[in-house]
Amino acid sequence: MKHTVILLFCSILIVIISCGTSKNSSSTNYSNETISSERTDIPLLDRIRKKSGIIIRNGVPLLNKAANSFNSEGSPEPLYIVNSQILGNSFYSVNDLVDSFNVKSIRILSGPDASTYGTQGANGVIIITTFQ
Repeated sequence: MKHTVILLFCSILIVIISCGTSKNSSSTNYSNETISSERTDIPLLDRIRKKSGIIIRNGVPLLNKAANSFNSEGSPEPLYIVNSQILGNSFYSVNDLVDSFNVKSIRILSGPDASTYGTQGANGVIIITTFQ
């Protein structure tokens, strides 16, 4: 009789543990569904415009601090980095290369934070990360 009770208890314990494992895998699926539901097809310019410190001039995003400077040499556009690849200072080329639906995050760097990119980042840096 004792063996039957112990066997029954072990069987119930195994069922409970296996149910707990299936709950974890379903929560992982839920988080993947949540990520895909957050993906929207908002144009890249509109996504960047929502960030603080960004102004739009002639259809190009500029950092507010860099746009007010009197430096007329070169382009006032920030440096664009997509998935750790430096793409340069042209929004139009970045807009052609990046599918706005796949944008995961956008970070804006200016001042000392952008200085790690040298003179290329003098007008600020816009870092775009995409779903891969």
